[in-house]
Amino acid sequence: SHIQVFEDNQSCISLALTPRSDGRMKHVEITVHFLRDMFKDEKYTLEYCPTVQMIADILTKALGTVAFRRHRASLGVVGPQD
Repeated sequence: SHIQVFEDNQSCISLALTPRSDGRMKHVEITVHFLRDMFKDEKYTLEYCPTVQMIADILTKALGTVAFRRHRASLGVVGPQD
């Protein structure tokens, strides 16, 4: 079995899946190589998820009311007015 990882940053997806190295990436190089190994070994799959559909955003950033309520409902959580 494997784990699906959803990401809304296409540059991050490209970095994780495409072997390349330059001086600007030195500070993340070890982490990137670890991630590439995980995807290469098919333990994980990396898939694009548009920002408006990224339910995890409710846990990581301040959202507007509409997005907050949509993500909250996706999690099956109801608010006091619901």
